[in-house]
Amino acid sequence: MSVWRWLSGAFGGRRWKSAPARTEPVQTQPAPIIVTPGETFCLPDGTRVRLPTEAELESHRLVALRDWQAQLASLGGVAPKPVTRGDLTAVLRARGWDRVIREGETVFLHSDDRGAAKIFPMIKTRLATDRYAPDQRLNLRCFLSPPDYLAVATAISTPHPPPPLIHRITVERQGFVLTRANLASAVTEAEAKLAAADIAMHLDQAAGWAPSRPGSAGLLHLAALVLRGDRAQLDRYAALGGDAGFVPFITPDMLLRAAALARGR
Repeated sequence: MSVWRWLSGAFGGRRWKSAPARTEPVQTQPAPIIVTPGETFCLPDGTRVRLPTEAELESHRLVALRDWQAQLASLGGVAPKPVTRGDLTAVLRARGWDRVIREGETVFLHSDDRGAAKIFPMIKTRLATDRYAPDQRLNLRCFLSPPDYLAVATAISTPHPPPPLIHRITVERQGFVLTRANLASAVTEAEAKLAAADIAMHLDQAAGWAPSRPGSAGLLHLAALVLRGDRAQLDRYAALGGDAGFVPFITPDMLLRAAALARGR
């Protein structure tokens, strides 16, 4: 996502909330911080982002509008039709991806000897106006669960569905107006990245995580230890149960199942 569009608007300086005047214990919360234009800050994943100033945003708008008007003139004043979700669906289905709706969200599924893959697509379209050039963006979030991982993680996490092992593959396209060729190249790139994903590396990383890692990471950690044959560590977790250091989502029964799976391999 472009910082220019995401971070547009005016921002004030930093401010802190005062503690309420009351005698009972107060649950403290992190003080809200508003970043000022021109300031650089860090996102939760460690990415450093600089907030543009209003002057920079205006300059970017004018440059984009000028470039769009030049492109439109070269096309004889006839703007091309933006691609749609239906166009993307047609491209993915032609490549063997199945479209399903899960919890109101469209997802495309495909399985082969590498495992079960998913693509969550997003297309954002801004039409042209007198002040703004059109803008169209495609984002594909890609996930992969290898067969052996999926079997082990499912056995551990029952009745909950297991998280995918590989989940940080993204493909993006951006332009004034995207084309079917843009969609096809994005799907090709997504399939190539899924095929090239280093499964062993992801398992090694998950096996080395701390049990206290938040979210569903504990399930990945346990499944990776099973697949790596670390019976000693899994037996320690099972013996400790609720004191093993996992988030509450990981139950003692899950730890016992993981240890049993490792002993049975």
